[in-house]
Amino acid sequence: MAWHQKSFTEPVVPGLFQIPKKLQETRRYPALSKGLKAKVFCLNAAKLFKLDVEAKRKDVPKDNLSHIKMAYLNENPSPSYNSYGGGGGGGVFF
Repeated sequence: MAWHQKSFTEPVVPGLFQIPKKLQETRRYPALSKGLKAKVFCLNAAKLFKLDVEAKRKDVPKDNLSHIKMAYLNENPSPSYNSYGGGGGGGVFF
């Protein structure tokens, strides 16, 4: 899994893990804010596994191309490095 910055602050499915309004009203449970979800679902696990969240956040590149590259490399690709077309020299490239 590529470590995206969102990984430490949001669950996999953002709409998931909501306390129903009825329970909020009858039992006075608080609504789950982003901060509370981050603490419950992510930051507690990071503490348990002794991960430095701030250091991980700084390591994650902010541009989209780097995120795509990280996801690609995470899939353990095995490219063929074959060339098709171009060059005009019968497949000989210098």
